[in-house]
Amino acid sequence: MTREADPTIPALMVAGAVAAFGLVSVFFFGSKRGGVVMPPDVPPLPPDPSGFSLPHNIDGGDGSTFAGDVLSQEGALYVHAEDAIRMLLHESGLNPALGSHVKHADGSPVAAGIYQALTRKADGSSALPGGMSLAQWEAMSADDQLPHWFAYLQSTAGISGKATLPLSGRDLYWLNFLPATVDSSATDDTIIATSDDNYNTPDGASHFMRGVYTDNAALDHGGKGYISAGDMRLALQDGADAFPRTYARLANLIAGLRGGNVA
Repeated sequence: MTREADPTIPALMVAGAVAAFGLVSVFFFGSKRGGVVMPPDVPPLPPDPSGFSLPHNIDGGDGSTFAGDVLSQEGALYVHAEDAIRMLLHESGLNPALGSHVKHADGSPVAAGIYQALTRKADGSSALPGGMSLAQWEAMSADDQLPHWFAYLQSTAGISGKATLPLSGRDLYWLNFLPATVDSSATDDTIIATSDDNYNTPDGASHFMRGVYTDNAALDHGGKGYISAGDMRLALQDGADAFPRTYARLANLIAGLRGGNVA
């Protein structure tokens, strides 16, 4: 993914989408936990960027329908609609044709789309919604892919037995990253995956999955050697920081649909 061009904001490091999971840049504000500055659950509403048009693949550049559809799941799937925008920006920049930097042997992406859906099953068949081809998936608009993300969240929320709907921003990103590990009662220092490619489930068990950390090491803020629950919270802010004008425009559309209020 390339970062949104904005000459008023210093360049941030943004890593590519990985396996099905995430992109990372660095800029934080909020409270400190373990020496790392944690962003607030919902940042203050930024000014609406004047003269800025959204990418064409978001409602043809208007964004109103997309913002309304994201807002429709507030209180059901997630606590704050802004968190959904920040997470999707971090995953893909809301580019429905973005493929992950991790590839299959034939060079096709392991994951693609606004939430980085896995493209293939273990048997090689399509893992995309409805068994569609990668070309069909990438030809969809961001708004067309959105209901499939909602369905994904609904279908995976019960896997760990510990995810609580509606999801906080942290847990929303966590569920999109690795559903089997989500524990809504966990503290931010809870270790999700370690540098030896093991991940931890809420029952205390550890499991090996090749690439779970190494393909997602960009989520390890500070290079600790592990990905924590708190890293999910930090990744949300990374998404807003990497695409400041897109986030500001969509956040203002959402606030307007609420009647001018921030969640």
